[in-house]
Amino acid sequence: MAICPVCRMPVDEKKTEYKSEHEGTTYYFHSREEKRAFDQNPHDYGGRPGLMGIR
Repeated sequence: MAICPVCRMPVDEKKTEYKSEHEGTTYYFHSREEKRAFDQNPHDYGGRPGLMGIR
């Protein structure tokens, strides 16, 4: 299982349809909204704990 960089919850990378590539790493998400938040500001979420909308 991967960890969603937006909500920090486990996400099954084999089942989710929401994923993004950033600086050579694939990130997986539970929802379109989480993916959109990450895509708009990936540096706010990459490699750091956090919640959607909290920086």
